[in-house]
Amino acid sequence: MEKQPNFHDLAEERLSLKKTLSNETESEIAKKMAEKTLEAVNEDAKSFSIKELGGPRQAIERLKADKTRSIKSAWLDEEAVEKEVGPVFEEISGLKEKLADLGDFEMRRLREMQSDPHAQKAHERLLTTIQAEKRNLKESLGTLEEKNPRVARAVELVSYRQGLHAEGHIAPTPSVRDNLQKIGDRMITGKPVFLHGPTGTGKTSLGRFAARHFTGQDAEMVYCNPQTRETNIWGKTGIRPTESGGIQTVEIFGPLAKAMREGKAVFFDEFTALPKEQMVFIKGIFNAKPGDTVNIVGNGRVKITPGFQMGFSANLKSEKNPERQELPPEIAREFEQNNLEIGYTPKAEAYDIMLARLMNSDGSLDMSWHDLNVTLPKLCEALEEIQIAYTDKEREDTARMTGTLDASGKRQGLKKFVMTQGTI
Repeated sequence: MEKQPNFHDLAEERLSLKKTLSNETESEIAKKMAEKTLEAVNEDAKSFSIKELGGPRQAIERLKADKTRSIKSAWLDEEAVEKEVGPVFEEISGLKEKLADLGDFEMRRLREMQSDPHAQKAHERLLTTIQAEKRNLKESLGTLEEKNPRVARAVELVSYRQGLHAEGHIAPTPSVRDNLQKIGDRMITGKPVFLHGPTGTGKTSLGRFAARHFTGQDAEMVYCNPQTRETNIWGKTGIRPTESGGIQTVEIFGPLAKAMREGKAVFFDEFTALPKEQMVFIKGIFNAKPGDTVNIVGNGRVKITPGFQMGFSANLKSEKNPERQELPPEIAREFEQNNLEIGYTPKAEAYDIMLARLMNSDGSLDMSWHDLNVTLPKLCEALEEIQIAYTDKEREDTARMTGTLDASGKRQGLKKFVMTQGTI
């Protein structure tokens, strides 16, 4: 039986070719080639029949399934990988996906219980069921992975590849999953989450990803700098013309006010770049809870909707970041219980991320044995050495090899240069 095409892919191809035709006005031969290709795509699309699929409802389900497969295989052909490593690939992959979905579902219920006392009793039994199911899934997954280590490794690398190309562009390595879990645990309390660590560890990306992951909505962003003022954060009152030619006063909500009104997360990037007086003026929001009403200069009184969450990322003031502001004591106290240090990616994970980035769509790698087993591991070791030297001092053996260990045993540190995953 001839395999039917993916109709979502065909629709996307058709749109792309039509765009090419509308933009191409100079070359006649280029237009003819695009038209010929479009004809071939249209011919393939004729095989789509609502009647043969069983009716409109079945046709819609087919299109949804095609879209899901298309998105999943956009950067990697899972069918090709499964053909190479065996059918257990899909089984392990499916169990991992179910386990992740259940974990996210559990986290959302815990957040609901925190903000809505009426939801507590309703969710207690549900949470017990979720935890039991998670234990069963973990047991089944552990057994399969133990029996099929090669397949389990393939599933892991494929998930990194997909994560790098999905929204957020984050590979779900063990350290990332651990940090996500810790952020999620802190979000349950509803209190502000403070992420800190050296330059290039991915604090902001992780914070934004966590907000999307646990709330289902993109966070409102505040990009902090010395010029950021209250109106950039809270909003202001503005004017606009009316249809009758008059002037109308309107409230222009800033990211913080908008997040409170809509029950979303708001994330302050590079928080310590703000002047101290600008940091302090948001302190009053830290202890506000859903249902509370807050007076906002320029926007009047705003009621905080359930789901509101504050997050922050920052490089703390140090020898490396002398231009940063110290956290005022009253702000630092708010972060005592809800802060998380984000470090650099461990070298073993850095190696796996590199493999995922270099992977072809069928899961293969165009790489020599030497590069796979020597060049990349050595690059990851160098990456780690540079990061250690940047955050503290270089290792003693490295200092001896590079001739930077003086007679007193003092080791050097890097003041400005650092290599990260972004550099690679």
